[in-house]
Amino acid sequence: MASPKTNFPPPIIFTSRGVKPDVLLEVLGQDFHVMSPALKIHSAFFAAFLDSSNKAPTTPANPNFKYHWGTNIDKDGSWGLVSIGCLEESEENHELKEDAQIQVEGFRVLMCAIHSTPFAIAIDGIEVLDTATILADYYRALPILSIAVSAVLFSRPDFLFEIQSIACAS
Repeated sequence: MASPKTNFPPPIIFTSRGVKPDVLLEVLGQDFHVMSPALKIHSAFFAAFLDSSNKAPTTPANPNFKYHWGTNIDKDGSWGLVSIGCLEESEENHELKEDAQIQVEGFRVLMCAIHSTPFAIAIDGIEVLDTATILADYYRALPILSIAVSAVLFSRPDFLFEIQSIACAS
């Protein structure tokens, strides 16, 4: 079931010269306005499913977007994005097993990588990096995340030391 929005943070918008966002992704109460060409190029998941014929036909509520996807929280507490037309209305509200803020931030990092947008990972961002990696695996976007994170790691040697200290403590 889609997570209800209790407050409305401003959308996170990804743009490029000459290309406007045509995808609205609702991720755990945070809207992302993203570009379908970038999603299709860098994510095998979106390349396969964004235009798939197995989705219920929908007319986007917002005419500025060709695609509209929302969060579906499963019984086990995991979540994923599905076309709004495929979201099932249910009387059951499933509870997210992970911290929503970390999940949204991890997704933001993934979208930054997909859209070639520079990003920073805070010194306490190991959990965000781990989440972004899990999401990149699910959305089949590990190569682009790897490239983007490599650039961040070269610019943040202190972050490398934190990774090492956490790995050695385990």
